[in-house]
Amino acid sequence: MSRLLEQHFYHWDNVVIGGGLNAIICAHKTNSHVICNTLVRIFPYDTCSTGRSLGRLDDNLKLPLYERLAYELSFKGKHPFVDRVASLRLDLEDSTLMITTKNSRSFNIKFKELRVFDDENVHGLPSDMSKIEYYRVLDWFNVRSGMRHEHDRLESTSDFVRRILFYPSDRIDGNHDKKDLVCESYMTKEQLHDVDYSDAIVRLKTINMMKEAGIKGTSNGKNKNLSIRLELREREVVPVKSYKKLEYNNVVFDSRTDEELLGLL
Repeated sequence: MSRLLEQHFYHWDNVVIGGGLNAIICAHKTNSHVICNTLVRIFPYDTCSTGRSLGRLDDNLKLPLYERLAYELSFKGKHPFVDRVASLRLDLEDSTLMITTKNSRSFNIKFKELRVFDDENVHGLPSDMSKIEYYRVLDWFNVRSGMRHEHDRLESTSDFVRRILFYPSDRIDGNHDKKDLVCESYMTKEQLHDVDYSDAIVRLKTINMMKEAGIKGTSNGKNKNLSIRLELREREVVPVKSYKKLEYNNVVFDSRTDEELLGLL
């Protein structure tokens, strides 16, 4: 019986493949089934640059928008696999998808139209559909000295530590005014492996930028302060890809970004 079930085909009219906000917006707008082929961690402080309110969203942040649209798709049965997809195999000629989940179950989909935003973990696509342009590097630091100040962000003109974002520390319970920080940089593949672009150098540049902004370490007596002290929590490396836009029969390889698709809302 189980083998018979594995050969069963689900028939879906419109399918969107992608794990980012662009895929979720497209699926929501076109009432398509969405298959998240990769878990894209949306930076919690990225904002929607639409120039207008999107409603019910704090400061137009992308993360709550993604969560709201994904929830609405799930409620309608259009987001059946959520984060359980391990890989997909696409047959362009037969218009079929075989989905393998993380618990090794397989599902077969027959589609009328397919739109692909991300080729990660998707087999059966042309090998040159995407290329990595650069890497977005997020260095998260616990601030051990220098947590209290009025700044929400600091920016530079360099791709290396382009901006520093300060946020209320989640290491401390209750209401407080103590902040941790995350540094955002843009690097090439070579720079990722260069000691001059390591998290240690990010820490030193961040401390220098904080000093220049007038931020001081923890008070240590009258008119005295300890040195600013940062402790690395995590380095997050996100490849930023570019995609070709082309069509093959009833399959569209869509290169539109989050920002381009936000206009559909």
